Amino acid sequence: MGSIILDPEPLDFDFVPPSLPHREKEMKTLDRMFTPLIRDNLQCNAMVTGKAGMGKTVLVRRFMDFGGQGAGE
Repeated sequence: MGSIILDPEPLDFDFVPPSLPHREKEMKTLDRMFTPLIRDNLQCNAMVTGKAGMGKTVLVRRFMDFGGQGAGE
């Protein structure tokens, strides 16, 4: 029997896609905010806001995967 879902990985809660189309501006904003703090070993908080399902969690996870280094590129 066949399966309707060919690739279940994108349905995983922890899935981060290889690219985030149309989120370059937001990635650059996070990069600009946090790179000096990371470089100087300082601490800071940020709040990412938006409607449900807009990609806030995946945006932050992708940014953290880059460690703030060149995330906006």
